[in-house]
Amino acid sequence: MLENFLCVIRKVYEGCRTTICSVEGETAEIPIRSGVKQGCPLSHIIFNLAMEPLLQAICNGTDGFNLHGERVSVLAYVDDLVLTVDHPESVQHMLDATSRAANWMGLHFNAKKCAALHIDGSKRGSVQTTEFQIQGEPVISLAEGQAYQHLGMPTGFRVR
Repeated sequence: MLENFLCVIRKVYEGCRTTICSVEGETAEIPIRSGVKQGCPLSHIIFNLAMEPLLQAICNGTDGFNLHGERVSVLAYVDDLVLTVDHPESVQHMLDATSRAANWMGLHFNAKKCAALHIDGSKRGSVQTTEFQIQGEPVISLAEGQAYQHLGMPTGFRVR
């Protein structure tokens, strides 16, 4: 039954194309090679089926940040993920687990759209430039005063 369901989904997505309308007119057809169809009633289900193994891979480890006695390892909103940990070594461990899950599912992170902010709380808000990788690609390391747009808001340390 699962194979029949997957076959139906593959057929729905087979040969997907779109066009863009502008004041100059409509573009030629553009093939859609990844993602989900906008407006398709299955899109949110397919998206959640893809996100769940990633979230489970992150949450199944022992890494995370202690927040009032609860371990928080990931904050997720739609396709934005924030990994939270107490120790910088744990970040790469979590990124590796996330990478393995994504590779298994055939998904790819765009490392240029990822950023790391390492704040050393023991040094009173000292920002460290620590290098991390996701799927073998380097992640941008934010310095003090640098911002990253997360959910449309600048995120960083001492950012105005």
